[in-house]
Amino acid sequence: MNLNISTERLGKFALISLIYAVAVVIIRTIEIVQAYFNIDNPLIPDYLFKYIAFPKVIIMTIFSAITFVSIRELKSEVKNRTRILLCFGFCVSHFLFGVYIYQFIMSFNPFG
Repeated sequence: MNLNISTERLGKFALISLIYAVAVVIIRTIEIVQAYFNIDNPLIPDYLFKYIAFPKVIIMTIFSAITFVSIRELKSEVKNRTRILLCFGFCVSHFLFGVYIYQFIMSFNPFG
């Protein structure tokens, strides 16, 4: 299978991946901060914040790496097709199957 993708299209894929990854990192950061400050009820255990934050931190780490790779590829003159398409593919997979990815990460949550 020969994928002849122009440098211009690779740049567009990298830009889309970058925008989506930054949005995911910002949204997950807001969710973690909200979860931290919303636990005021004495009936809710203190470790609940860690339970809620665990999958979001993992997802944030992955998308922070995608952000870094996308920025690096956008700045470079020679685009690495494999890296860009891998980042773009993961963004599309997360967009389509984000709930299942979240549930999979929750299945090995050490705080639950």
